Amino acid sequence: MRTKKNWLWGVYVLLLYVMQTSFFPFFSWHGIAPDLLLLFVISFSFLKGPRLGVLAAFAVGLLSDLATGTFFGVATCAKMLVAFFCGHLSEGVYRDSFLLTVTTVTMATMFSYAMTYGVMYALGYHFHLIAHAAGVLFPMLIWNLALTYPVHRGTSWMEAKIKAKDE
Repeated sequence: MRTKKNWLWGVYVLLLYVMQTSFFPFFSWHGIAPDLLLLFVISFSFLKGPRLGVLAAFAVGLLSDLATGTFFGVATCAKMLVAFFCGHLSEGVYRDSFLLTVTTVTMATMFSYAMTYGVMYALGYHFHLIAHAAGVLFPMLIWNLALTYPVHRGTSWMEAKIKAKDE
């Protein structure tokens, strides 16, 4: 039964990955599209805790790094840190709190942005931070916030279906 659960999660992640890399680029705003895999990591970590969240974030981060074509490992590291934080945060709070999820998505999107562009800046790439944040971070925040609810509900639904099959 354990492999069937993993298979179902894998299909769900693959669906999000395909939507992120194939569907949403058609609706992107100046090349900025949502990070559905980050949204999944947040929701999954809230539901499953830090251990499984970090493990899922590692796998999802590798997919994300393959999709972006930027510095390999940055998205993986960012998603793993977000999963660790969200997993520990979920231990003391109501896990299905949508307000908590929205707040965490906002912070995680900013953290992921800061980590990616911090690495770029450390490697010698120079850009105007305020203009770049206005052109990249804010549209990404809007996308991620708009899609937080569907991804969170989908992840919660998958968890409920898998639990129901176990019983």
